[in-house]
Amino acid sequence: MIYNVKTGWIEGASIYASIFILVLITSLNDWAKDKKFIRLQSLMADEHLPVYRGKAGYTQTLDISKLVVGDIVILKAGDRVPADCVIIDSSIKVETQHFAEESETEKGESDPFLLRDDFIMKGACTALVACVG
Repeated sequence: MIYNVKTGWIEGASIYASIFILVLITSLNDWAKDKKFIRLQSLMADEHLPVYRGKAGYTQTLDISKLVVGDIVILKAGDRVPADCVIIDSSIKVETQHFAEESETEKGESDPFLLRDDFIMKGACTALVACVG
């Protein structure tokens, strides 16, 4: 209820101004968080692995985004599998997180397939990249 007709507009204008300032501050905070999240995502995608490619026995370190089908990657404990692979050598323990379930399995001769984003728990192996993307 407006008590003074000549100065009553000040209360309404101050409410609109405070809402505008609140929305502006919230938007700037969200924008800053989005920029930081994008930067962290790009750092997370910047992962390198040793790969056999080209000359026999020649190892080079490649970014996981540059992997192609036919590359032979060297995986060790603590690595996340960068693409769908077939195990060539070794037996390892893998933590899978596919289809909304989590399990730890031994991989090797009986189950030679590694899926993207599997986590190598124990051991080391060489694996042939079968599918990327």
